[in-house]
Amino acid sequence: ISRRLVRFSRVGDEPRLRVAVDDAIEEALLVLRQDDLLTGIALDYAPDPSLTVVGNTGQIREIFLNLFVNAVQAMAGRGTLVIAPRDAGRMVEVLVSDTGPGVPAEVAHRIFEPFFTTKASRNGTGLGLAISTEIANEHVGTIALCAPAVRGASFRVALPKDLP
Repeated sequence: ISRRLVRFSRVGDEPRLRVAVDDAIEEALLVLRQDDLLTGIALDYAPDPSLTVVGNTGQIREIFLNLFVNAVQAMAGRGTLVIAPRDAGRMVEVLVSDTGPGVPAEVAHRIFEPFFTTKASRNGTGLGLAISTEIANEHVGTIALCAPAVRGASFRVALPKDLP
């Protein structure tokens, strides 16, 4: 937790380079595979090697890793994780969706707050989405919870293709 807090406070210190979105996504998925978190999870992901953004690779990977871990934990090891990158003009958008229970409407407005979590204390600190939001903001991007679906949760990450 303390390492994440330190990184959280220094988001803007890293150099910005051209980053292949697929590389950041694949690195985050590799972490999940190494930790056996994708066992029982169907992955629906169509890479698009043409999509690049300007940013810090490690920080962008952290955004996806936090979203993927949340999705896998929400699905309790069974379900489908959908990762859909797309060109959105000046931005690259990545939709991350799962088939878990979704985000309860009564807490949806709080999920990006530091230390807020709906998980049992041993499964989360409530920092993942807060850190990811800060990283996206520092990259002049956004993360948003999409309108509630019939089942599951969907988050849209938008990052700029070039420096503003």
